Amino acid sequence: MDAYEMGLVNAFMLRNRAIETKPRPGRRHRPYEKEVGRILASADESEISALRSLLAGQGFQLIIKTDFDLPDIPPGGQVFLAVREQSEDVPIKLGSSEAIEKLRLRQESQEEIATWFLFLWLQHMSLLYTQVDRHPSEVSRYVEAGFSLTVFFNLVQESIETLRRSGLDETFYGNYLLRERRQDLHRRVKKFLSLMVEGGMLESTQRSDDMIYQQTLLSAVEIAEAFDADLDALLPQARDVANALLNVIEEKADVVD
Repeated sequence: MDAYEMGLVNAFMLRNRAIETKPRPGRRHRPYEKEVGRILASADESEISALRSLLAGQGFQLIIKTDFDLPDIPPGGQVFLAVREQSEDVPIKLGSSEAIEKLRLRQESQEEIATWFLFLWLQHMSLLYTQVDRHPSEVSRYVEAGFSLTVFFNLVQESIETLRRSGLDETFYGNYLLRERRQDLHRRVKKFLSLMVEGGMLESTQRSDDMIYQQTLLSAVEIAEAFDADLDALLPQARDVANALLNVIEEKADVVD
């Protein structure tokens, strides 16, 4: 791998965060992916080590999966992943400023967008893990982790109603979540899902009259690598918002008891 080829691989990896030497079933190579995949497939250990060091200097660790690791990788195939290092200065695609702008519907505070991001993130995690009884360490089950836009929107609506019944509407954060009109909520949900697709966390496919979203291998690996830190890395304000929401729920539970 010469300097030019290393540059091609690095640029593609930073832009897409994943390279498949052989496409998995149902996928096609993206533009230039076949070429960079060929370069990586023929790279020796010293060249892979150099790429690993290059990515580490940019805030990523290189993780390689083969057909021995995951059943849906074709025989002899490899998937190269640029997984975020869990540090404050990682240059991540789903950084707070981008998330804020992507989810914004009107003039809204950073705290309000952080609340929405956290809330929608938790709903999507519920569909990928909780509702299918899957632990974050079960990376290979990412092929089972999918949902439709309709299912996700209905879950979000139901969760908001649950929060309303808990008395969250009496709080500062509840005012953000519970005042949203149905049409605006639908727009917010679609913006969130688009952000996740752009960030390489989900893949989308149009089927009949609904959109289907599938978890990516990159998402499954990142969540398995650093589940506790993931929200902090995606949106630094999320931890404070989560604590505030949990405090409200705990206080209401104490009153009921």
